[in-house]
Amino acid sequence: MTDYFDPVTNRGTRKTLIFYRRQFIACPEKWETLTTLYNGLVWKQMKFEVANQDEIPEVEGLYMFTASPKKINAEFINYLFYVGEAQDLRVRYGDYLKKIHNPKSAQYKVHAVIDDYPDHLYFNYVEFPGLNKKGRKEIEDLFLTAFMPPINSKYPQGLERIVRAVYEQYMSINKAIQLPAIKGVIGDWIFYQTVIPFHEIIERIDNDHSIREYKTLDDVLQRDLSKRSKKIKDYLIREKTRFFNSIIIGLYGGNPNWYRFDFAPSAVPEMELDEHILDTIGILELTGSEKLFSIDGQHRIDGIKQALDQQSNKFRNDELPVVIVAHNDTKEGKVRTRRLFSEINTKALKVSGLDDLITNEDNPVDINTRRLYAEFVPFAKDEFIALNATPNISAEATELTSILNLREVNKLLYSDVYKFRDIRPAEEITENLYQISLSFWEQAVSNVSAYKAVLLDRSSTVADYRSKEGGSMLFRPIGIEILADGYHQWQKQKDETKTFWTQFTKIDDSLNGEYWSDVIWNPAKKTMISKSSVKFLREYIKYLLGLDHDVDYVLTEYSKMRGNERVDLVELPAVP
Repeated sequence: MTDYFDPVTNRGTRKTLIFYRRQFIACPEKWETLTTLYNGLVWKQMKFEVANQDEIPEVEGLYMFTASPKKINAEFINYLFYVGEAQDLRVRYGDYLKKIHNPKSAQYKVHAVIDDYPDHLYFNYVEFPGLNKKGRKEIEDLFLTAFMPPINSKYPQGLERIVRAVYEQYMSINKAIQLPAIKGVIGDWIFYQTVIPFHEIIERIDNDHSIREYKTLDDVLQRDLSKRSKKIKDYLIREKTRFFNSIIIGLYGGNPNWYRFDFAPSAVPEMELDEHILDTIGILELTGSEKLFSIDGQHRIDGIKQALDQQSNKFRNDELPVVIVAHNDTKEGKVRTRRLFSEINTKALKVSGLDDLITNEDNPVDINTRRLYAEFVPFAKDEFIALNATPNISAEATELTSILNLREVNKLLYSDVYKFRDIRPAEEITENLYQISLSFWEQAVSNVSAYKAVLLDRSSTVADYRSKEGGSMLFRPIGIEILADGYHQWQKQKDETKTFWTQFTKIDDSLNGEYWSDVIWNPAKKTMISKSSVKFLREYIKYLLGLDHDVDYVLTEYSKMRGNERVDLVELPAVP
């Protein structure tokens, strides 16, 4: 059956009128198929509650769940929700009592009905002593064919397709909604500003639709969704003066309609409306076949879902301001929509560096970092690249480094060939920059024995080169940046990189060795030194590589690191 009638899938609408809406198929021709059999059956009815469990016989039989407003003496009104068969009616009755709040159970849809009609639900049954499973199933199928109850999910062969078609047709008709809206244009976007009731928000908007080019990167943006959404849910329930600013929704597919308003001539001349105003104000009709997803506002939408699940009546009059924009669900369309997300969240609002990296469509540093993460085979995506919110990585981590560290490496590699701007460069430029990144990492993996062992041969693990005791500087983010900067400086001065690796690999990479102890590693505390000067590290690696460097500056700063202001008392480690 379609999920439209799945009380668990649509749990956010609980206790709202839209949730209680059901489609019952009443077909007299189908009823007639039961006439002979039905006349010979003796049905019994019990209000569904714990107190009546012992009244149910321990025998094979058929049962139905119906809802009826008997409290107002309207027992002649009955709504049939579900038909089933059981080997032991009392056991099945007890199972429903025990599993009311278990949505993973096979009868979870019935459990939701039990939960929603606690004072109006009835267990109707007829006994079939000794009847085997096949016989009970045949009778059950007859009743399913006759009544087609909306909560059942399985029907006799051939009937399920018919029932599904009827329900889906019903939903396509009844999911249409008309929204008062203001139509506007900004840049190359046409948008519609409107308000949508809370219960419509959660029923229509897909919070899981992805516009990211790589699935694992999309997962990062979802990672803290429930934690932040819970705070929003608590705010909604707690605050009487609750208020939200507009969310931004992407729309694609379907056949939405725009109807502009026309006004009769006004008796007041100054109230005559020009064409621009008439074109701006109108009705946006969504037919229900459109796909809607959140571009900005996922946490608010999820918070609303959680709040409705707890106290839906509290929010029956609440509406959310919404901006709807047209989205093309193609590769080019997703790039355009990601750029919109980035514009909103980096220029209008401050977002984390990781979110910016994942969504930015203008900076080739970010574009190529994502591509390197996803396409450079030795990295194996998230096996060796951590999707952390900071460039740092813990000593116990199994990844080589973080994706934000890859971004810093790209910045270093591009620093002399591309000046960062907020305008996306030509594809040729972005591709040329990517080849710079790719060349660096291909050479690193081939020439650094530790990288080769971990990333290519898989003969070693990251733990063999990084631990709380220190390990290799090449398995620390700052060490990787030093490597990239040394590579870059060598290329600037020598106009080639082939000989760089021969010289660099002569440098002892041990954090506890003479080159890096007290420079980027504190041997006493066994921690990385976070305040190492970028300028010093650049000049220092140039010194170790035998490149032109600021001699006095390197010696002065190195002396300070060694705890001695007198440069004549400190010697730099020898160039290898």
